[in-house]
Amino acid sequence: MKKENIKLHRSNNSIRNTIEIISIYIVVGVAWIFLSDSILGLFSFNNELIHIVQTVKGFFYVIISALLFYFIIKKRMDLYVSTIDDLNENLIKLEKTNNQLKELEDKLYQVAYYDELTGLYSKYFIMEEVATFITYHENDMLAIAYVSIDNFKEFNETKGYDIGDDLIKQVAQEIKQSIGKDNMIGRLSGGGFLVLFKNYNDKITFQTYIEDLGKHIKNTYQLGKEEFYISLSAGVTIYPDNGLNYKELLKCADIALSEAKSKGKNKIVFYSKELAEIKNRQVDIANQLYYGVQNEEFILYYQPIVSNVSLETKIVEALIRWNHPLRGLVPPLEFIDISEKTGHIVEMTWYVIKEAFIQNKKWQDQGYNLTISINLSAKILLYDKFISKLELLMDTYKIEARKFIFEITESVVIDNFDRAVLTLNKIKSLGFRIALDDFGIGYSSLTYLKSLPIDFLKIDRSFINEITNDKNTIPVLEFIINLAHKLNLVVISEGIENEDQLLMLKTLKSDYFQGYYFSKPIPPQEFTGSMINY
Repeated sequence: MKKENIKLHRSNNSIRNTIEIISIYIVVGVAWIFLSDSILGLFSFNNELIHIVQTVKGFFYVIISALLFYFIIKKRMDLYVSTIDDLNENLIKLEKTNNQLKELEDKLYQVAYYDELTGLYSKYFIMEEVATFITYHENDMLAIAYVSIDNFKEFNETKGYDIGDDLIKQVAQEIKQSIGKDNMIGRLSGGGFLVLFKNYNDKITFQTYIEDLGKHIKNTYQLGKEEFYISLSAGVTIYPDNGLNYKELLKCADIALSEAKSKGKNKIVFYSKELAEIKNRQVDIANQLYYGVQNEEFILYYQPIVSNVSLETKIVEALIRWNHPLRGLVPPLEFIDISEKTGHIVEMTWYVIKEAFIQNKKWQDQGYNLTISINLSAKILLYDKFISKLELLMDTYKIEARKFIFEITESVVIDNFDRAVLTLNKIKSLGFRIALDDFGIGYSSLTYLKSLPIDFLKIDRSFINEITNDKNTIPVLEFIINLAHKLNLVVISEGIENEDQLLMLKTLKSDYFQGYYFSKPIPPQEFTGSMINY
């Protein structure tokens, strides 16, 4: 209701109440005059007595009027007092409600704009800060770094959420102190943080600054009674080059962070258009890979592994190829890593195992006594029903387990060592043999030599490539081969591409050789008698 209407309403009520009281007074006065005069007319009084009676009548009228007004005014005053009390009570309630609303508003602001665990700004605050900056500084440079604790999910699950929360708080404070007061940090979720750098107009200077910053942020944290080495990865994007709003910039930073993680973590990667194109192509491949698995668009190629003694092919490695209906043969480097991330590697590995079982039987019928080596990923090795399904395939295709080798890499077992060893022992109990692939590129490979139930050791091609360039490589190779033989392991040298490498490895007594010097991976129908004997 408008103020003018309220005032008019109050004025009308006041006039109405006044008229009501006056009317009551007039009615009572007139009634008293006529009633009292009529009563007095019934009696005969002399003039002196009449004067006395009239005086008494006047007093009675005054008393009656006073009583009447007393009750009228008291009633009105009681109503007024009651109304004032109600108003005061409602005012107190209103003030209390206002205080509660203010407290609630403060709490909502705190929840919306500050992270409860770390006290850092929330992603909503950062989002508004970016929008404000762009509005008032559209021609200035704004750099955004998406920083993430490497392997945080695994750390959280292994050490517990309380330790994980403590780590987040310590890392948050470390980054906050390292970036200085002029920059801003907020927490996104989990072990992810967003850092805004506003005071840089030169990209080269900023790049040098953030790389130096990454080197100075500490990597060891005291959590409970233990000290942990923690690495951080970061994806960096720059306004206005990479995006014109918060969503675009965050997307670019996320792409750069993903690249940093895929490159081995503990890295800082700057976003670029080329990087975005690679990611888009990977998304496209992942989408097509789904249909590739459904339609079994894969085929197997085999690469010979040649014996040192006879130079005959004794073993072949099964290598999957994607026979895309439009793109033709897609190289493994383009889809293997993506299949690991999407989980398609599980179905693909079962396809490889099944086809290898079938092909081994065909070669036996042709008189070729070949062993087939098959690569296993971490996902398939840790698959709950791996052993039972493997036994089913063995029974279905009537294979001889000794004719197959399962290859694993250090990265396959490093994250879940005990469970991986348990599965490998079950594989061994079925009669299969096991090879440790890419030996020499992991920092802890020697530990696995004595702990894993392996039969073969495959030396990584990076060592072979350096035979002719680095004289120090030869003693290392000799040490690895001798150590493997003392552990009763068969040694396979990968990546042999020329005769010098072959002669050196023959001298060092590597048991088997594999590489383009003998043959690139070929389809099974190309295997002939001449391919078997080199």
